[in-house]
Amino acid sequence: MAIVYSGLFLLLGHHWGGLILGTCGLTIAQVPWIVGKSGNLSLTGHLYGGVLMLGITSLCVIDGGRESIMFAWLAAVPVSVLLLMQLRDAIW
Repeated sequence: MAIVYSGLFLLLGHHWGGLILGTCGLTIAQVPWIVGKSGNLSLTGHLYGGVLMLGITSLCVIDGGRESIMFAWLAAVPVSVLLLMQLRDAIW
């Protein structure tokens, strides 16, 4: 979905947003391949969480900081990381 939204952002003239979404979408799309190749859920969970945090924070920065619509989505990052990792691994 991020790839579709990045195209929409580009069509609307929001070039930085489209670039951020496209890059994050392509990186997150590699997570299942990395899990299958390495079998390491801790590594892929940290990669997934890092990309989500970096992408959402970047969108917040370019769209108005704390006043951005994306700011509330930062709360969803730890919850989504827990889908791939156990609680102990997610804390460290």
